[in-house]
Amino acid sequence: MKLNIHNILFISTIHILPIITYNYFEITQLNLLIVLWAFKCIGVTAGMHRLWTHQSYNTGPKIKLILLGLCNSTFEGSVKTWTIYHKMHHKQEL
Repeated sequence: MKLNIHNILFISTIHILPIITYNYFEITQLNLLIVLWAFKCIGVTAGMHRLWTHQSYNTGPKIKLILLGLCNSTFEGSVKTWTIYHKMHHKQEL
């Protein structure tokens, strides 16, 4: 599998930049940053990973739409692409 250097740099930057510049944030901004990060983690784990890749559970269209929005906010590509690469990742483990 080929590494996408642009995605690696972008995702690394958006995680490293808040750590480097934390002195310039107010506490409310830091709290918002943490809450948004937690929601994005839910989008990846509950949405892309469990719901669409492994189909561990089923849910209604409103929850799917919310999870889709959270997944898109992570900038990790489309849900379809993510699930394809994740399934390839599991096939390589076997």
